[in-house]
Amino acid sequence: MNIDFLSMLAKYHDTWISHAISLGAKKSFAEDVVQNTYLKLHKYANYHKVIAVNGEPNYGYVYLTIRSEVMNHYNKKKREAKVVSYDFTFTEDEPNMEKHEKNHELFLKTEQILDSLDWYSASLFRMYRDTGKSYRAIGRETGICYVSIHNTINLVKDALKEELSDWYNKNIRDDD
Repeated sequence: MNIDFLSMLAKYHDTWISHAISLGAKKSFAEDVVQNTYLKLHKYANYHKVIAVNGEPNYGYVYLTIRSEVMNHYNKKKREAKVVSYDFTFTEDEPNMEKHEKNHELFLKTEQILDSLDWYSASLFRMYRDTGKSYRAIGRETGICYVSIHNTINLVKDALKEELSDWYNKNIRDDD
């Protein structure tokens, strides 16, 4: 049975929009979510997954796909928010001058440690830190298995924690 299930799903477009809104999406974003859902279903699903035996949409399957799209969007925003800017230009009269100096010193110490690591590990960590991309996105971009990326970045994080723990406790934690 090779019936176009997307045209069948489109009859329930307002229902899908309502579901996206109920998950916290704004009206304009809900439209994008539903359109992305249609694209994902077209690419990855088939008629039997999306349409139930009675000819109605498989609401659970479509709802989960919409929920996944909304969650992917918010998770991406969180990752983008984690990207740190290393712009250390500030004026002498700025009230948090000492804090900026310590952050800059921490950045320099981090870079020094990364420079002492092998090129592969340091490059992957910098790409992850500076772009805010997920392991999978970096893997698609570089052709490296995301599990390898995950393991390498965790090893670098462990090395940074070990090397910087004394400095952090002395310079940052004592100031709080």
